[in-house]
Amino acid sequence: MITLILFDASDVLYTRKVSIKGYAKSLLQEAGFTRQPSPEEWQHLRAVAHSATVGKSEYTEYWETFFRLHGVPPGPTYRVLLEKVLAQNNAVYPREGIPSALEALRRAGYTQGVITDTMYPTEWKRNWLDTVGALPYLDVFVCSREVGVAKPDPSIYRIALKEGKASPEQTLFVGHATHELEGAKALGIRTVAVFKDEGARGDYEIRSLTELPPLLVNLQ
Repeated sequence: MITLILFDASDVLYTRKVSIKGYAKSLLQEAGFTRQPSPEEWQHLRAVAHSATVGKSEYTEYWETFFRLHGVPPGPTYRVLLEKVLAQNNAVYPREGIPSALEALRRAGYTQGVITDTMYPTEWKRNWLDTVGALPYLDVFVCSREVGVAKPDPSIYRIALKEGKASPEQTLFVGHATHELEGAKALGIRTVAVFKDEGARGDYEIRSLTELPPLLVNLQ
């Protein structure tokens, strides 16, 4: 019997009109910065992002590195670009079914929570979830920056299971990306893919979160 439903946050509970990395690249083009990082530099940038995501550094280090590798030196131009990126990053919109699906699941008695990876302050993530009306329904909140690991590391799922007082067999994970869905499956957690990335597969697949409450009825 399912008692706990865990969600990814970004691109599942909320979304943005444009990808932040794509938006940053468009700003670079508009400002005339055309340098392209090498494969080795991209690899380094991914390592910097991971470091910030698990709380070992700050998001500013990532963006300083990103813009430097694209030819932007430290100084006023960098600060203007960063300000624009962060403003765009704060523009979040609810996914279809939010918050009505969460309300229906709460009425049905489910414990709900998020497992979220972010390089940004946890309070920002809470604010984004609050903006789209999801935060009041979340009983469990596990953030990579606070626990020092990110999906698909099994530890982050186990922390959420403990907080949600449920076993893997009693839990459903709702996500969009292959790595997070596979990470949940590896622990025996059933998965639901929604708004999925290309190639992502869940044990169950839905087109929007409005389909989640009926799915739960059929699973019980």
